Order: sequence, then C-alpha cells, then structure tokens
Amino acid sequence: METGKKSNTKLNTFLAIEKEMQTEWEKSHIFEEDAPSEKAEKYMSTFPFPYMNGRLHLGHTFTLAKCDFAVGYQRLLGKKCIFPFAFHCTGMPIKPCADKLKREMEEFGFPPKFDSTPVDDKQSVEELQQATKEIEIKDKSRSTKSKAVAKSGNFKYQWQIMQSLGLSDEEIKQFANPLYWIEYFSPNCINDLKSMGLKTDWRRSFVTTEDNAYFDSFVRWQFNKLREKSKIKFGKRYTIYSPKDGQPCMDHDRSSGENVAPQEYTLIKMKVIQDVLPEKLHKFQDKPIYLVAATLRPETMYGQTNCWVHPDIKYVLFETINNEYFICTRRAARNMSYQNFTSKNGEYQVLAELSGEEIIGLKLKAPLCLNEFVYALPMMTIKEDKGTGVVTSVPSDSPDDYAALNDLKKKKALREKYHISDEMVLPFEPIPIMHIEGLGNLAAPKVCEELKIQSQNDTLKLQEAKERVYLKGFYEGVLIVGAYADKKVQKVKKKIQEHMIKANEATIYQEPEKKVVSRSGDECVVALCDQWYLDYGNEEWKNQARQALKNIETYHEETRNNFEATLDWLEGHACSRSYGLGTKLPWDKAYLIESLSDSTIYPAYYTICNYLHSDIYGTQPGISGIKVEETSDEFWDYLFFQNKPVPSHLECKRDVLAKMRNEFQFWYPVDLPLWPTAAHVDETLLESSAFFMDALHDFRNRQKTFLMAKAKSKDKSVSAEYTQASKGSIYVAKNYPRWQQIVLDTLKSMYSVGNCFPENKTISVELSNKEELKKFQKKVMPFVAYVKEQVQKKGLNCLNQTLDFDELEVLKTNAKYLQSTLRLNELTIQYTSDVQADKASLNFDDVTPAKPLIFYE
Repeated sequence: METGKKSNTKLNTFLAIEKEMQTEWEKSHIFEEDAPSEKAEKYMSTFPFPYMNGRLHLGHTFTLAKCDFAVGYQRLLGKKCIFPFAFHCTGMPIKPCADKLKREMEEFGFPPKFDSTPVDDKQSVEELQQATKEIEIKDKSRSTKSKAVAKSGNFKYQWQIMQSLGLSDEEIKQFANPLYWIEYFSPNCINDLKSMGLKTDWRRSFVTTEDNAYFDSFVRWQFNKLREKSKIKFGKRYTIYSPKDGQPCMDHDRSSGENVAPQEYTLIKMKVIQDVLPEKLHKFQDKPIYLVAATLRPETMYGQTNCWVHPDIKYVLFETINNEYFICTRRAARNMSYQNFTSKNGEYQVLAELSGEEIIGLKLKAPLCLNEFVYALPMMTIKEDKGTGVVTSVPSDSPDDYAALNDLKKKKALREKYHISDEMVLPFEPIPIMHIEGLGNLAAPKVCEELKIQSQNDTLKLQEAKERVYLKGFYEGVLIVGAYADKKVQKVKKKIQEHMIKANEATIYQEPEKKVVSRSGDECVVALCDQWYLDYGNEEWKNQARQALKNIETYHEETRNNFEATLDWLEGHACSRSYGLGTKLPWDKAYLIESLSDSTIYPAYYTICNYLHSDIYGTQPGISGIKVEETSDEFWDYLFFQNKPVPSHLECKRDVLAKMRNEFQFWYPVDLPLWPTAAHVDETLLESSAFFMDALHDFRNRQKTFLMAKAKSKDKSVSAEYTQASKGSIYVAKNYPRWQQIVLDTLKSMYSVGNCFPENKTISVELSNKEELKKFQKKVMPFVAYVKEQVQKKGLNCLNQTLDFDELEVLKTNAKYLQSTLRLNELTIQYTSDVQADKASLNFDDVTPAKPLIFYE
C-alpha cells in the first residue's frame, strides 16, 4: 500500500480564497469606521498592545481571537464596530538588548570575533533566554531548533543569539539602535495580523515612545493633569531596584520575579556583650556591635531564649550611618546599603568576614527579652538568600525553635562540636508570652508533644505544627506579658514594632519577597528611592474610585470584591525611571515615565489618532492637518473634557476639532477591554458549562432510580410509558448551610498559611473545637474531603461561599432543553428558600451551591 504525501490541493484552495477575501477587505476598507454625527449603536473592543521585541506568538492569537470574534458578531447585529490595535515599545525589554549588541561591537569589532568560553553561569543563561523569549524572526518551521529559548542556552553573547535566529551580521548591526527594533517588528506584526484576517481599523494604529511625537504629547498631557490634581508626588519609597540599571525595576522590567513586592521585616538589634569576642572582632571591642535578625513576628520577642546562625554561612561586619556595627549576610548588607543604613547609597565596607561557626557562642542582649542575655547557637536550616542569616529564637511559639533547642539540650556531642558550653543552652526554657485558646501558654511545646516530634529533622511534622501554631497564634493569641498584656496579638503587633524602633532596639528592613532579576541580568534589591510616584494610597482618590466602581457592571460579585480588595491594598506606585525607552516627565526630564504608567488610558488615543497621523510612527500628517507643536495641553483638554473651549491657536480648525471630540464621545467607553491572562468571563463560562453538564448527569441518574423504583411497584404488564415521570421540580441553594460555611472559612484560612491544606488530622482537631459544628461531626470530615477534592480539580474558587455564576439563571436558560431531554411534561426551578408550605417536608440537606436537587413525580 502506498503511503505517499497527502495532497495540499484543498488547503491551498482555502488559502487562496482567504487571501482573495482579505485583499478585497483591504481595498474596500471594510473595517474602517468613523463616528456618525447622529446617535447609533456602537461596539469598541481593545486588546493589550503587544511589546515590540519580537514577533507575535500563538498566545497572542488565542487571546486576540476573542476580541475579533466579538467584533464580528456585533457587526452582524448591525452595530458600528472598531477593533483598533497598537504596539507597545516603552520600557526596558528593548534597550538592554540593543546596548549589549553595541558593547559587543565595541569590544570584539564588527563582525565580532568572540572567545570560545562556554556559558557556565546559570544566571547568564537565564538572562539570555529572557532577552530572546519573544524573538522569532525567520520561518523556522522546518528546523529542529525553532524556538529562541531553546537556542539561547549555548550562547554567551547577544550577537550569537541574534545569529541563531537567522539574521545576518549586517542585519544584527542595525539592532544596536533601539528604535530599529520598533521599525523592524511593528510592520511584521501588522502583516501577521492582516494574514490572520483581523477586523482592525489600521488607521487607528500607532507605536509608543517619544519616537511617536503625537503619542508622546498625549502622555505628557496625562501626567500634567495628574500632577495638577496632586496625584503625583516625589519622595523616598521602598521599591524593587536594579543597581545595575540604576533605577526602580517594575514588573515590566523583570526577567523573573513578576508581581514580587518588597517584604517588610522588623530588624531586631541584638547587642553583642563583649566578654569574649572572635579574634576578627577584637579591634572593634569598643564599638557597639549587633547581630541583626529579620523577623515577621516582633510581638514574640519577649520569649527569646537565644538566636540562631548557620555554622557554614559567611557573615560580614559593616558600619552603619549611625556608627553602629551590624553582622549579617553579605546579601542583606547589600540590601541595607540602599535603604539609608550606610553613609553612601549602595555602598558598604566589609570590615570583617566571619563564618557562622565563629559567631556561635556570642553573648547577646536582646530587645524586650525577659532573659537578661542569650547566646548565638547553630541551626542548619537557615537560608542565606532569605532575611539576614540571623534568626531570633522563641521556642514557646515556634515549633522549629523548640525542636532545635531541644536537640542542643539532648545532644552533648552536638554542643561539643561547636564549642557550646552547657550554660549557653541548658538553663534556657520556653517562656510563656501569649495564651492561645486550645493550645495554652506554651503552644509550640504542646503541639510538638502531641505530634511526637523528636528532632528538628522531623520536617513534615514540624510543618504541620507550624500551621497549627502560627495561624491560631496570630488570630487568637493574647499577650500575657509586657506593656500590651491582655491584648490580642493582631491588634498590637504594629504598636510593639513601633515601640522597639522608637527605643532604637529595632528598625525597618525590606527585601524582595522572592528573587527578582532585571532584564539586564541583575539581582534586584529593595531601595529607598527618590522618585516620582502615583499616590494610589490617597484615601480621597481611593474613595473616588470606589464611587466609580459602584456604577460599573461587573456581572459577578467576586469580580467586584476583587476590585474592592485591590483598592484597599493599593499604595504609591513608582511612575518614573531613568533607563529604557519612553516619554520624559514634562517637569523633570531626567526621568522617563514608567512603561505601565503610560499605558493606562491609551484606548482613548485610538479614537482620534487617525486624525493626527496616517502612519504608526506619527511622522506622516493625518486628515486634521494638526502639527505636533499644536497639540498643547489645551488641545487635549478640549478633546477629552466636555466643558473645555477650543484652544485659541486652533480656532481656525474648530470644525475638525469638533469631529475629533465626537469620535471620542461616540466610541468611548470601551465595550470589551480584553486582557491576556485570567480572563474572568471566560473562566466563568467554562465553570457554568461544567456545572450544567454535571447537574444534568445527576438529574438523569435520579430519574433512572425513580423509574426503576416505580416499575418494581407495578404489575409487569404495565407499560414503560406509564412509569415515565411527568413532572420534575429542581431546587437550588443560594448559600451553603451555616455549618458548611464555617468549614469553608476555616479551610480557606488554613490554606492561606502555607498555600496548601494541612493533614486531615490537623483540620479535624481545628474543626472539633468549634461549638457550632458539634452536632454535625459525622458530616464535617466527609464534607472536608469533598471540598479538598473539588479544589484539586477546579481550583481555590471552590472555597468561596458563592459561585461565580448565577446557578438558577443557568438552569432556567436551559429549562426547555432539560424538559425535553428528561421527557417531562412540566418542569419547575426555584430556590429552596422559596419553597411553599406544602413542600416543606422535602429534605434539602444535600442541596448546596453547584449541587441542585431534582424530585420527580
């Protein structure tokens, strides 16, 4: 049998038809729409403009297809529709790559002749991979190495990466100019989108950066307005910062660590009592030396019995701006040097380097501690890339600390290994500092005993112990010592921190929550930066946003809740940088406007940009004939504010300005602003669809059970038709029963502690303490098992009290189909809470959200 290659005739025929129709569309300008002078139905859809450091990929296609389908459907309804499309070029991704090419030509000539040293630095590989993540220039469909990411791992230089993508040396040379990336990729992207058949009005396209002088003017106007309204301020703020780039590193500027924020710690200053010092510290014996520990729990400092250091980690001693001497890891010292701890920003002088083993045994005076002094002891689980490498020890409320301290007490050989005398360990016992309901005054020892934890190597049991102690300690713990005795921990935590800072016993220290790497390959720090920032923390501004939110149709309560939660935590957002591409701040041209801050209201620019320029770069005049120098703030005010007059210098163009204003007022607001990730509406459609199919399956099973039971009760001669149910009643629950709500709330809280559920035994103990659940004990754990299974299948939304869709509406919308497929003469659908008195005897115990129940008659 022959297995020759299949003919492509049919495919080629379809492609030819597609090309013919697309050519016809372009000739007839079928997707170009202007705002009418009279009222009409309209639909405007937008897609987040893609970044121009590479060609578009399948992910872009998947997302923008949703916009395209929506626009096509709305066109069929007879509405005026536009789907404009632009190209993002501001920010960091392009500039570092261009600068690397420039440096490589300066160092190695043109064409560059590189050394043959392989890339063995993991960070360098990650950096190169990220730099070329989106670049896919030539058609590599026939190559075994078609992906840029796969190729970059073997190359040390940016030039080699570009070569591997099929570019000649002459072509690569041009990419040393950042603007060439824009000129190269933007037209390629337009051609790709046209070949897809996107229903776009290409007159409304543009690129960002100051290279497009019209868009540059638009962004400057936006920031002038924000400053006029006192929404932009200047000052020092904790910000993720790239020392190599010399500027804040926002999400858009990172190769890894997106959405990572600064983590605030309380830096506990434990003063070294200078009875016996390591030899390397002898010359500093008349100086105030501190081991500094970063903690998230300043309220527990009353219970310190020692501090922990890692024997094998390297620590450094450096002098602070206050003439104090800190001992911590080099990484922590680097972070501190950018937070006003040292006399020169970003610089710290290492006065001594010590191993952790050399520090062990130091005698310390610890803030708030009820012990007169404590000692530095060894702990092997300390990580060098988190905190300062110095850890406070509170064994009364930390299972890890309790287990480690017990190990030292029980193991004489371990003490001898690190030259620890008995007096440094044996006299110190856990100190009761807070009372936790159900766990008493010594929570960690109690839980460790219950779980039979033998040593600090019982990692799984210790994890369970921490989940139990920390959660209850924060929410239910009541201090029994100190100035805030009898107060709940969560209410006085901040006050205790402030008290220690005021007493010069502690200070604020911040570092990235997780590792952040800039697009320049630099590990970022947290820095106190002089910067311009948008004052999102301003309560007046937040209240205006909350008021506006009330007028927005979010379709789902969960969406509204997410908006409200975001408004609650929003604070200042750095809106300036000094490196990259972008618009200069109008009043401080040393700074560029950050690339997310200049990309918030750009959909408004879509509505009028075809009047300003006829090409995407803003170099060819548009139909208005308005020059760049004429686009003053007054010009933009007139277009976007209803009560503003025509600018005096444009009085002669009153008619065209009126048309531009009409364009904005007609098309705005956007009807479908689509985002590339976490598309809530689409998730909800999937969830409601899955719910309906599950419910229908259950309805059919119950119908089968009903018919079998009825058939058994009849004479065998009775026909099957006679046994068919004629009526169905579906009942839907608005809410979970109260006892299930308590279980869901508890599971949600427990999950949030470690981003996972603890063991069932831990959950059972927690739930058994709740009085409201006593009479439901037999049902509680089966319900827990069901919820955990649903979370594993469908995600954390299963812990919510309500669904993301209207369950009753889904069923009612499909009522005709249900009645038909179940062969019913009559079907009713209602909430259990609306049941009439004659149906009150029905058992609704098993009816919960997403689990409706049907009764047949």
